Amino acid sequence: MVVVRVKDLAAVQARQDAVTRDLTVQIGSYLSPDNVAQLKGMTEEQQYAKIAEVAGDSIAKSAPDLPAAARWVVTADALSSLGLLAPANRALLNARQASPRIAATASAQLVASVISAKSGKSSVLQNVPGTPSDDAHRQMIASAHVVPGQLDASDLHAWSDLSAKLQEVPSLKAYGYAMQGDVAWVKGDTKTASKAYQTASAIQSSPVTRKKIEAMKVAKPSGH
Repeated sequence: MVVVRVKDLAAVQARQDAVTRDLTVQIGSYLSPDNVAQLKGMTEEQQYAKIAEVAGDSIAKSAPDLPAAARWVVTADALSSLGLLAPANRALLNARQASPRIAATASAQLVASVISAKSGKSSVLQNVPGTPSDDAHRQMIASAHVVPGQLDASDLHAWSDLSAKLQEVPSLKAYGYAMQGDVAWVKGDTKTASKAYQTASAIQSSPVTRKKIEAMKVAKPSGH
């Protein structure tokens, strides 16, 4: 059994922006028309598992020395940062399968709690001793920072490309529109952002998307 130490994850955290940037490009590259057609023939859970697998392969290239369980936790964290919550949960389940002990680590529990708060669904690690209650998970969304992070020109291009491709996969469509909203928000186009978030929420409502819709109501008009 692999025992994952927090310091292993901390070493990767310093490179998280670069790791997530690579991940964005890799998932976008995977979602070719042929692969999208294959995904449509899978169940939702199989689709989430496949995206988690593609993401895990990307993380493995970025951090080849990480134990498998730690790599899956980092993968879940990166997927969560992109708003791909169901695939992120699949990555956490992969982490638990690789090393049951990792489910009890602070790093894994934090990632699971953030995903739970964003999605409004129970944590996939909720049965682990010491894990906060569902109420505690969901209360995290009240203080969650929903404003998209800083994205440079290459990031915006990669996010725009990925958001469009995600919209082609039924189980990932809501995530695609939410990402489209994030891109528009970063550009200052609050009107387009609001519309994208509302579309995402109509497909699959979540606490984090609702908070973004509320944020758009008070955001300074962009003039677009």
